[in-house]
Amino acid sequence: MSEPAKKDDQAEAPSPTDVRAQIEEIKKENLSGQQMRMARRLAQKHGLKAISDLDAVRVLRENGIDPFANLNNPLGGAIDARNEAAAPDQSKQPLNLPAKRKGSQVGQTKPMTDDDRGRELSNIQRDLVRRRRRRVIQLYTRLFFFVILPTILAGYYFNSVATPMYAVKSEFTVQSSAGTAAEASAGSFFGALSEGAKEGISVQSHLTSIEALLALDEEFGYISVFQDEKIDPIQRLDPDATNEDALKLYKKHVLIGFDPTEGVLRMEVIAPSSEHAFNFSNALFAQAERRLDEISRPVREDQLNAARALYNDAEKKLKEARDRVVTLQAERGVISGEFEVQVLMNSITSLEANLLQRRLTLAEVEANARPNPARKTALENQISELESAITEARAKLTKSNDSDGSIAVITGELQQAEAEVFLRQELLSQSILGLEAATISAARQAKFLGVSVRPVPPESPSYPRTFEMTLISFFVFLGVYLMIALTGSILREQMSS
Repeated sequence: MSEPAKKDDQAEAPSPTDVRAQIEEIKKENLSGQQMRMARRLAQKHGLKAISDLDAVRVLRENGIDPFANLNNPLGGAIDARNEAAAPDQSKQPLNLPAKRKGSQVGQTKPMTDDDRGRELSNIQRDLVRRRRRRVIQLYTRLFFFVILPTILAGYYFNSVATPMYAVKSEFTVQSSAGTAAEASAGSFFGALSEGAKEGISVQSHLTSIEALLALDEEFGYISVFQDEKIDPIQRLDPDATNEDALKLYKKHVLIGFDPTEGVLRMEVIAPSSEHAFNFSNALFAQAERRLDEISRPVREDQLNAARALYNDAEKKLKEARDRVVTLQAERGVISGEFEVQVLMNSITSLEANLLQRRLTLAEVEANARPNPARKTALENQISELESAITEARAKLTKSNDSDGSIAVITGELQQAEAEVFLRQELLSQSILGLEAATISAARQAKFLGVSVRPVPPESPSYPRTFEMTLISFFVFLGVYLMIALTGSILREQMSS
């Protein structure tokens, strides 16, 4: 190398004093460890020799390379790595670097003072406050339009627009005359309680049915009462409303609850006036009694009809049995078979006694040495007649002639007819007892409503309850708003992820 070239290189090479001064300036920048490591890697990448991390920063800046370019551009590291993988190894090739500019401060960062840090922190805090204030204002705005304003409108409606409604409350139970608590056992008690629960539910179902509504409308004009123009539009029934629409309104204004454990029916009737509420309540109570009677009437009538049918049949057959006895007595000419047998037996006994007496007399006459023939003949004739009479009498007991049967047959027929009469009498007695039991059972199965709390006309309206309904409206609107807000936030999070 020529002498002038050596002089130029020596002139361009920095002196050690300048190097130390530059390193001291770099120390004042308070670079982080990450920045120092990045500078060392970048210097190695470009084939620049550095004795330390600070010297690597100095060498890079002297060669016009920003050591912190990758920090300012997050994608720069990935691009450099990709370019490094695609490019050949440059460490073995001579570097073609731009000429050094003396006194240039390329890539040099100015250190932050305490005032600068304070201003930055103040700016960040003000930005956070502005964001927080903006979010709070947005939240309050949404709450106002979606919760507060609807609640105010609902409160205004309940307080100033809604038509006052009067409520009549009553309580009644399903009762019957079937035994007292002392007469009922535990099983029958619980069975009666279950039956009462079924009947109570039946009454409740009837009072909330369209049948009860139509009966109430026919008697008191229920539908036309709620179609009056004085009622506010929300509670008013449309003039062309169907029965189904009227039933929906009816179920809102006739509230019936049944407690199966106590068997108590609680009814609350709501109407635009006190008089209407009282009349509707009494009419529904009368309908409940009629329906309860209709429920228990078929069972009672079936029992009574069955008992009456048995009684009538037993009475009819008893009359037929008695008529048969009378007919046999008239046809046979016998009042009583036993009496006829007794008469015949007495006659036979008397004839046999006379026959025995005649035989003894005949034996005495024959015992004489010279018996009287006339007397003997007379006695023999008498004995023959008595034997014939006894034979005829005995024949009447067992043998029958052409016109009348034997006494034994007549007696058997009469005894059979009399036995049937006795049996029919017993059956009639039992049917009478069954009819009395059925009558008592039917009376016990008769159901009626026992009134615990009678309906009384109210003096002041019970609805609307302004404070309660407004508070409920507030919680409803708040719940709907929270549900929509949470759903929206979840959807935004899912869409952004």
